[in-house]
Formats: sequence, structure tokens, C-alpha cells
Amino acid sequence: MRPITVLRAASGISCLGLLLIGVQLYQTTLEPAARELFVLRWATIPMEVFEATDLEPTVPLPVSVTLLSGVFLHAGWLHLASNVVLLALFAPGLELAEGAWRTLGIFLLGGVAGGLAQIAANPLSLAPLLGASGGVAALMLARVLCSPTPRSLRLILVAWVAMQAAALVEAVLVRRWLGGGLAVWSHLGGLAIGAVAGLILRARHSPSG
Repeated sequence: MRPITVLRAASGISCLGLLLIGVQLYQTTLEPAARELFVLRWATIPMEVFEATDLEPTVPLPVSVTLLSGVFLHAGWLHLASNVVLLALFAPGLELAEGAWRTLGIFLLGGVAGGLAQIAANPLSLAPLLGASGGVAALMLARVLCSPTPRSLRLILVAWVAMQAAALVEAVLVRRWLGGGLAVWSHLGGLAIGAVAGLILRARHSPSG
């Protein structure tokens, strides 16, 4: 593997991680009231998207754009750190194998699919949906499915999926469709995109493909 290829992948994933960190840093510069308005404006609000009605504070674009913008917001530094660490572990290998644009596309599709899955689970919710977890989930599973993966990464994915399954069971049992702050349906929506993308990419590289 050529060093320049490794550097290209590392720089690409660093840019995405830095963008997520930059948005979080910007949020910390805002006064508490302004920060709340920023989140309410750009996070995905399920009822707004479901009913195609943008409540105050409104965005200067169709409200559906928040399915994308919400991916780049996080509830705090711990929430952000967990996503950035997983991104750093799984995304470079995928970018090396498939290129930056496909990797970015899977990330964004996973984020949007995650938002739609969460909306489908609770379409009238006014709770802001934010975070890159759906996109990260898509990258994780696509990475494992489309190319040989170190055992350590496979174990991390299995543990992460097990955690989502446990959260889903808890959410169903107590009717907490937002998972008490853990948007489990969003994560599962991202995994669905990762499964489709990973299988398609693996088929492309198979000897008969």
C-alpha cells in the first residue's frame, strides 16, 4: 500500500472529523439561549419533517435539509468523541478501498436514512435529532462487509450492534421510541444503508462481478 494513498485516506477522514469538531466548537462559542436556538434550527425535528412544516426557529431552506444538517450536530463532547473515534477506526480503510466520494456518500446516506428511521418510529416527536451516529454506523458495516477487516474492528462492530439491540429492546419494552436520548432507530437506519452499500461494493469486487 503506497504511503501517498494512506495519507490521502487519513487526510480525507480527518477533514470529516475536523468538520464535526468545528461545528461543536462553534456551538460552544454561543450563549446558552443562542445555542439552543441553533440546535432547534438545524437539528432534525421529526414532526417538522413528517408534516413538512418548519416551526420557529425556521431554517432558510426546505425543512428536509435538516436531515443532513442534523448529522453534523452533537449533544456534547462525549457524544461527538464516540462518533469521531469510530470514524477514525473504520472510515480510512473504506476510503482506501472505495475512494473518498463513495465513503462520503455512504456516510451522508446513512445519516439521512437514520433520521428517516427515527422519524418513522416517532413522527410526531418534537425532540431534536442530532448526531453522526447513523452515518458512522453505515460506514462501520460497509467497511466490514466490502473488504477484509482486522478482527479487532469486527469485534468492535459486534459489540456496538449488541449495544444497539439492547437499547432497542429497552425502548420497545418501555415505549421510549427515542431510547432515552440514544436514537437507536437512527443507528439501525444507518446500519441498513451500510449493509446495502457493503454488499454492493463486495459484489463489485467479486471475481464474477
